[in-house]
Amino acid sequence: MSSNSAASINSLSESKSGSIIPQKEEIKDTIISAILDTCLGDDSKLPDALKKHTPHNRIQHQLIQALDTHYNMNGINMRRYFRHLNFHIPSPEIEIYEIIQFMNNLSRSDSYETAIYILALENSKYYVGIADTSFIKGKHTDSNKYEIAVKTRLNSHRDNGGGSCPTNWTWIHPVTSLCAFIQGDREDENLITLLVSKCVGEDNVRGGNWTEIHGRPSFPKMSLEEIKTAIIKKSH
Repeated sequence: MSSNSAASINSLSESKSGSIIPQKEEIKDTIISAILDTCLGDDSKLPDALKKHTPHNRIQHQLIQALDTHYNMNGINMRRYFRHLNFHIPSPEIEIYEIIQFMNNLSRSDSYETAIYILALENSKYYVGIADTSFIKGKHTDSNKYEIAVKTRLNSHRDNGGGSCPTNWTWIHPVTSLCAFIQGDREDENLITLLVSKCVGEDNVRGGNWTEIHGRPSFPKMSLEEIKTAIIKKSH
């Protein structure tokens, strides 16, 4: 961002009229100018991390969304100022609904002692975990032991993130919903974590061998088809 744009954004905190909230005519040109300069200008104005990992149009969209939310809270509708700014967010390699369909279509035996599940979390994050069924052996039929085990783990995640201190992914990003689960083992947990990363990105999912909460996981380089093929092979 140029120094002029930074100054423009900073100047929004105090309007010319002395009001804490700037008047509509005062913010229109400065806001749009700052967004255009930051998001539509030369890539050299962006930090290297953003240039490498974030599509230019997504930065634009997130900035507009943040500004829109901020000014709507103060009774100013900013959305109309951005009508001329178009954006397109590229489609992921696989959608979440396709992952759920893929998992539901797998044919797995009831010989597994564990189940693999996908959780949707706050802040657009995801978690892939494993649930052990050994504690319910003999108490329930094989057909529902996996669901009971997964729901038990789900309740654990919802109880303070499954821990007493902020050291895990579901403490920082609380659970919102269970997406899907299948019979599987530790290898499946890793493969499904990789599968979810093809949709939401490596920064937005944890599970299997990759549960660190800081930094980017060191996922192996596997194509979407390689991941799906490895999971399908274990279903026969």
